[in-house]
Amino acid sequence: MSIEAAASFSLSQSDNPSSCIYEFGVYNGASLRKIKSIWSTSARPLSGVYGFDSFEGCPLEKKDQVSAQIWKEKFLDVREEWNNESSENVAQALKEEIKNEDFPLEFIIGFYEDSLTDELIESHKMGIAALVNLDCDQYTSTLQALDFLFRNHLIAQNTVIRYDDWNCGLIYNNDINFIPRKKLPLSCFEEYKSGQSRAHWEVFQRYNATASRIFHDPPLQARKGAAVFLVTSIDE
Repeated sequence: MSIEAAASFSLSQSDNPSSCIYEFGVYNGASLRKIKSIWSTSARPLSGVYGFDSFEGCPLEKKDQVSAQIWKEKFLDVREEWNNESSENVAQALKEEIKNEDFPLEFIIGFYEDSLTDELIESHKMGIAALVNLDCDQYTSTLQALDFLFRNHLIAQNTVIRYDDWNCGLIYNNDINFIPRKKLPLSCFEEYKSGQSRAHWEVFQRYNATASRIFHDPPLQARKGAAVFLVTSIDE
């Protein structure tokens, strides 16, 4: 499911008249622009849009072998597209380009182990998420992002969560080194053992939450394939 379709679906699901959008993994802002284009057609106000990124590429993945193989340290360092400007300058330029009165965008810069502090909730007036776009690729980054959202009660029933790289964590025939290069059915793969699917499983178990899968790209190759979930319950 494209980010545009996920954004449209979130508009139809959330009962909260004033909601927030969270994106983990901003890169060059392409997804945020697409989300903005969808929400600009709605009369529903946004109380906040938050993008989380180091703008320095992927951190070193230490806890998941599959993620570590695919998402190398410093991969997708967006500063290379900006003549090696600082992370702060890149974030400011993107903010000036994307933000407007109806799309109140703020960036939280840094690697998640340092930047995802509970103090952000009050200082940035963060509220319940209508849509979460997890484009942070790795197991650990996805785990940190989800835990931040759940422990601060930013996820609620009808929150839509999109995992941009869900298929990167699928294990074929119990071989963590196998990267498929042709279309294979989902039944050939194990989910929840690595990557974003593993992070999803662990955090939803931790917070006793449930979600319905509303879309899943067929696994074509390790670096492609999103999955989208609608949160159905959380045991507070």
